[in-house]
This record gives sequence, C-alpha cells and structure tokens, in this order.
Amino acid sequence: MIKIKNLTFNYKNEKNRIFEDTNMDINGGIWLLKGENGSGKSTLFEILMNSHADIGDFSENTSINIEGEKIFLDNSISLPLNLKELDIAKYIFHINNVTLDKEYAPIYNDRKLISYSSGERKLATLRILSNLKIDILLIDEYITNLDENNVIEVMEILRNMSSKGALIIVSSNEIDIINRFENKIIIKNKKIEVREGE
Repeated sequence: MIKIKNLTFNYKNEKNRIFEDTNMDINGGIWLLKGENGSGKSTLFEILMNSHADIGDFSENTSINIEGEKIFLDNSISLPLNLKELDIAKYIFHINNVTLDKEYAPIYNDRKLISYSSGERKLATLRILSNLKIDILLIDEYITNLDENNVIEVMEILRNMSSKGALIIVSSNEIDIINRFENKIIIKNKKIEVREGE
C-alpha cells in the first residue's frame, strides 16, 4: 500500500518544485507510471524508495505512508555474470528462506549469465524475484528493449506476482509496453493522477 498526501518536494539547493501539493493512493495491482521526460518519474521512485531519507525538501504537510518491503529495478541492476542462473536462484532462495514446490527451471541449464542476452538477463531476474514474497516492486525503464516473446513473459510474470499480492509500478517510454497497462499513474504539471482500469 502506498498513500501520499500533500506531496510538495524539491531537491536540496534547488528552488524549482518537482511536486506540489499532490496525492497518490494505491493498494495493489500493476500500474504504469507515465509522464514526459523530466516530469518527475525517477524522482517519485526515489521518494518511494527513500521516503524517510534526507533526499530533498518536503513541505510540513507532506505525508508518505508505505506498507511492505520494497524492491527497485533499473538498468543499473546486474546479477553476477560469472554464475549460472540456477546457482544464483538457489542462493537467493536460500537467503530468503524460499522453498519451491518444484525445482527452479533456468532459461539455459549449462550457460553462465554472461552468455545471456540483455533481455534474457532481465527476464531471469524477474523470474527469480517472482518466487519471493514481494510487497512492492518498482521498475524504472528496466523492461525496455525486449523482444515480443520476452515482453509477453514479463507481463505474465508481473500478473502472477500481482495475483500474489505484490503492488507493481512500471515506468517505460516504449509504446508496445505502455499499451499493455490498464492502470496508470500520470505525472503532469507537478501533480500525480491515478487512473484505474483505462
């Protein structure tokens, strides 16, 4: 659950406000975060990930309430390329006390991640994460430049995670990805507008 009231924010030492007296209230589902370049999409992710950190100046009336563990994916995220996907998955499941009903099936059994394409690495990351209990997943331009088959699988993974209770927010500028979302969070003129089921 993410509930923001009266968000007014600017970065330290900058006078221009990025958000001004705006609100957002979402409890679950898969959402597209939409806005022009420079509208504040990445800033909103930063606020959601670090709402209690000293990242900038908030108004006294700003209230941010986020319930649950958060995971953030952007294009700086990388799994260890010298390992096989199955080994990475087993390690992540081990440290998170995850027991699967059946053994995890990697994209390739005998290849290290370094031989995967960029899209396959992103897909592998999401496939592994889909087996964890995730409350909030924030994805900033991470599912870009994927071929159609990978986009279809990514959307299926996200729907599966959402059905298990994850709240997912995805930022993308790619038309073929944007058109697959019904729920939208739109940033325009320093305001956040929530549109469900469009």
